[in-house]
Amino acid sequence: MLLTRRASAWVGWSLLALAGHAGGATAAEVSRHAAYRVNGVRFDVVTLQLAGDARRIAEALVEDWHSPGPARPRLQQRGDAWVVGRQRGTLHETVELRAGRARGVVDGRVASVDLAQPRRDASAPPFALPPGLRSLQVVEDLGAAERPVVFLLASRVGVEPTWTRLRHALERAGLSPAAQAAAAGGGLAGSRVFQARGSRMWLDGVVRPHAAGARVVVVQRWATRGMHDAQP
Repeated sequence: MLLTRRASAWVGWSLLALAGHAGGATAAEVSRHAAYRVNGVRFDVVTLQLAGDARRIAEALVEDWHSPGPARPRLQQRGDAWVVGRQRGTLHETVELRAGRARGVVDGRVASVDLAQPRRDASAPPFALPPGLRSLQVVEDLGAAERPVVFLLASRVGVEPTWTRLRHALERAGLSPAAQAAAAGGGLAGSRVFQARGSRMWLDGVVRPHAAGARVVVVQRWATRGMHDAQP
């Protein structure tokens, strides 16, 4: 795993230099390194801030990474982000750049994955999925103290029947669920926000309407000693 960690950090520092080359001032900072596992595949991620323009920095990165043939880096626009990706042997690197909140500041994210590393089994939710629900994605934060895991689930039925099935599943797992309708505004209209508590673990989640039924996001956290003692 040291390979991907070094690779993502190296790309991050190269972006700092390219920000100045692309007409910006000195880049602000590399803010943090993190590691995640998405559906069993490990990603090493560096987040950073750059001074300049997101598109110009992305174009400079394409030129810096330029190589003939199928390995040529690709520049894409996805929503408000400029994305550059390339493959080097078994190492896949993706850079995502978008305008930050402050004028002239670019938020950057570098993700590296070594495709030669074996895929691990993704964590399973701490409850049996009820009928009609299936797992779409599992994201595990490998560095945080609470060891959070985010589960994205799809349901074939609407918000209220989904929550009813989910509540029964949580109760069968020995958890204590409680939910409320989401407050108006904030893009959660028609959703159910819920929590569920166990002895050493708790869940926070939301059931949101979707064209195909509903989507459920569940965040699982394990309590440290101090955090656990503070739980009701």
